Amino acid sequence: MTLYEIAKRTLTEGAQKFRHRGGNQYDCQLDCWTGNNKGWTLLDHFTGSVIVQIYEALSPENQVKYMNLPLMKLLDVTWKLVNRS
Repeated sequence: MTLYEIAKRTLTEGAQKFRHRGGNQYDCQLDCWTGNNKGWTLLDHFTGSVIVQIYEALSPENQVKYMNLPLMKLLDVTWKLVNRS
């Protein structure tokens, strides 16, 4: 699953926890409040919504570049774009 797909899933199902699998693929679980959360990252509804909105506003070439960014860089770019408007 890509980060965009996980972010899109937060819009309908609520917060998701995910972990990096390799490349730009991630494992995702809905049950983010129970069990062992070591190694998982929580993506809340608000951040997921922002990622989806920015992704959909980009051109197809920039969408590929955006999704290939490392997670922390992607989040940094996301919030810088939000603060611009």
